[in-house]
Amino acid sequence: MPVASQRVALVRAMPADSAGIRKAQFGRLTQRLSGISTSIAPQEPIQEGRLVHLSGMRLEVEGLQSSIGSRCRIATGAKDGVDAEVIGFNGERLVLMCEGSSEGLRPGAKVSPLTGSGRVAVGSELLGRVID
Repeated sequence: MPVASQRVALVRAMPADSAGIRKAQFGRLTQRLSGISTSIAPQEPIQEGRLVHLSGMRLEVEGLQSSIGSRCRIATGAKDGVDAEVIGFNGERLVLMCEGSSEGLRPGAKVSPLTGSGRVAVGSELLGRVID
C-alpha cells in the first residue's frame, strides 16, 4: 500500500504547488496584457437611425442626432447604399436630402453618419485649375 500513501501525499502537496504555478502564470499574463490596454483607443459609440418617411427626395430619420450639413449613408442592401445630407429638423426627426437616386430605399432602413464632410478646401491654389 505504499502507492496509496504516495498518492495522498501528492494530492495534499498539489494545492500549494499549483497555487504557485497559477500565480506565476497570472503574472505573465498580466504583463502581456498591460501593454495592450494602453494601445487600444476608446471607440465612440456607433449611432444609427431608421428611415421613417420618404417623400420625393426628402427623407425623415428617427433615432439619429446630427447637425445641418452632415452627411449620412442609408443602407439599401446594395454595396454602397445611398448618401444624403442633413438639411433640417422636424421635431425629433432629421430631414435629409438624397445626393443621388433614392432607388432601393425602404421604410426602416438603417441610417448612419459619415465621417468627413466631403468638402474641398478652396483657396488661391485652385485658381486656373480644372476641377472634375
